[in-house]
Amino acid sequence: FGSNSINSFSNEELNSILGGHSRNLKIIKKIENPKFNLKSPYLKNDLSGETSPNWNFNGDILIRNNKYVRLTSEQKHQSSRVFSNSKINETSFELEFYLSINGKGMVNGLHGDGMAIFLSTEQLGKGPVMGAQENFNGLSIIVDTYKNGRAGVFPYVQAWLNDGTQSYDKDNDGKANEITGCVGRSLWNPKQGVVKARLFYVQDGYISLDFDYRNDENWKNCFTLQDIFLPKDFYLGFSAQTGDLYQNVDLVETHLYSLYKFNDEPIDEFNDLLQIMSDPDPNSPDKFEDAIEEVIIDRNTRRSRKISKRRDSRQQKRTLRRLQASERRIKKEAELRKLQRKQKIKSFFKFVKNILLFIIASFILYVVYVYIKVQMRNKKRQYKNVGLL
Repeated sequence: FGSNSINSFSNEELNSILGGHSRNLKIIKKIENPKFNLKSPYLKNDLSGETSPNWNFNGDILIRNNKYVRLTSEQKHQSSRVFSNSKINETSFELEFYLSINGKGMVNGLHGDGMAIFLSTEQLGKGPVMGAQENFNGLSIIVDTYKNGRAGVFPYVQAWLNDGTQSYDKDNDGKANEITGCVGRSLWNPKQGVVKARLFYVQDGYISLDFDYRNDENWKNCFTLQDIFLPKDFYLGFSAQTGDLYQNVDLVETHLYSLYKFNDEPIDEFNDLLQIMSDPDPNSPDKFEDAIEEVIIDRNTRRSRKISKRRDSRQQKRTLRRLQASERRIKKEAELRKLQRKQKIKSFFKFVKNILLFIIASFILYVVYVYIKVQMRNKKRQYKNVGLL
C-alpha cells in the first residue's frame, strides 16, 4: 500500500522508522540476534563441509561458500529446506534477508516452482509447500514463480497463516490459503543479481513485508496487515522446489533484529511509536537527530562533522500527527479486510444456500412433474377402459 494522504506515512516509511533506517527520524534501537545470522562463509571448513550449528540443512542444497546457499538448481524435481536450530521469541523484530531467483535454462520460456519463508512452531520436513510440509502452525510467505490454475501476473508473493489444519491449495497456486499478497515481477532474474527483503512484526498484530528490488534503498511494500498474531516461539525457515520446470533459488544472507525503545524496553505494539514521539522528556534520545555541521577553519578550509541536533518541536509534532494518521489508516485497512472476509464468507454461504434452494426447488418440480404424469397416465387408462365398455 502507498500513502493515501499527505498527513500519514506510507507503509515503506513506517517500516524505515521501525527498522531505524529513516535518516531524519531515529526513535528505535535494534539489536541483532546472531543465532539467526546466515552469511558467507557458510561452511566452517571447506574440506569437511561442516555447516553452521545455528542452521539445519536438508535436501538438494548446493553451497558455494563465499557466494550463496542454493536451495534449488536448474534441475528437475528438487526440493530443500533450511531451518534455524533456535526459536525466535522476540516480541517484535525485523527479519532482513537477501535472495536471488534466477536462471537461464527455461523450458519454453517457463520456470518454476518457487520458494517459501516460514515462521513455524516446528522445523518442517519435505512436502508440497515449495518443498516443505503443509500442516504447519505459523506463517508462510510463498513466492510462486509458476502459474498453475490461477489468473494474474507471476511471480506472485502471498502470505498464509496456518493453524496446522489447512492443506495447501496447490492446483490454484494457494488461492484458498492466501490472506494477502502482491505481484513480485522483479524477483525473477533481478538486475542487481540479488533482491533485499525486510519483514517487520510487532506483537499487537502488525506485520509488513518490503522488497528492495535494485538494492538502492528504494523499498516497495508488498503487504501490511494489522491483525496477524504469530505463535509465541517459532523457527525461521526457507524452502524451495522445482518440478518439470526449474530455476536457481539462492539464499544469500539473513539477519534478525529485536526492536527496542531507547530505554531498552521491547516494542510491544505499534502504539509505542506514538508514545515515544509524545514523550515529555526533552532529553530523550528520540528528541535528537543526526545532522552535518560545516565548520569553517579558514578562508580555504572547511570541514564537516556529525553532531546531535535537537529536533524542531514543530517537526516532532508534525511527525506525531503523521504517525497517528498512519495508525488510523492501517486500522481502517484492517477493518476493511475483515469486512471483505466477512462478505466473502457471507457470499459463499449465500451461494451454497441458493444451490440448496435450487436443488430443493428442482426436486419439488420433479415430484410435481412425476405426479402429474402419473395422473395423466391413469386418466388415459380409465378413458380407454370406458371406451371398451
